[in-house]
Amino acid sequence: MKKLIILLAILSSCGLYAHQADISSTMLVEQEEGNWQLIVATSLTAFEYEVETHFGKDAYTTPQGFEELVLRHMLNTISIRFNDGEEATLTSGRVALGHETTVAFTVRGIPENIHQVEVTNTAFADIHRNQSALVVLKKDVTKKQFMLGADNNHKVRLALDNNTLREVQQAGLPVSSIGLVVLTAVILVLLGIVTYRNREDLLPV
Repeated sequence: MKKLIILLAILSSCGLYAHQADISSTMLVEQEEGNWQLIVATSLTAFEYEVETHFGKDAYTTPQGFEELVLRHMLNTISIRFNDGEEATLTSGRVALGHETTVAFTVRGIPENIHQVEVTNTAFADIHRNQSALVVLKKDVTKKQFMLGADNNHKVRLALDNNTLREVQQAGLPVSSIGLVVLTAVILVLLGIVTYRNREDLLPV
């Protein structure tokens, strides 16, 4: 019971609004040494939308049937990898239904020494402008929030250095960087045209 209260307090500390379908939290929590939990929380509406999108509106008739589909959907859309690509296993899934619905898994296969962690969560990718706040809670590691969304394909790779997590740049430029490169190229072309015309104007007739 004490652990449940602590986890609920942690979820509340993320500052997310439980009734917003486009906002969720993804938390990887080390409760005690070697005991990890993955906790995903968002509005019930978001879970209903995703279940109906992937399994159909008539796919369940009871709350238990809905919970089973929620767990299946989460297992299909969440991936956690460590270090050199070692994939963790999600087991013992639980669903707590409510206005804010919480899904929790026990995470198996986490290496003793963690250098990198890559988290992918596309569970709510069908919801327009959805974002998930990712937090990794580990003893002696500084708490920091990272965002999963369309801009990074709902995936973040983190490196652990000196008890601090930092985001590792993924292969390829993000959309914002591409936009900056294109804008810079356009400006350089325009400057070239202006410079050429000015030189023509200065040439003797």
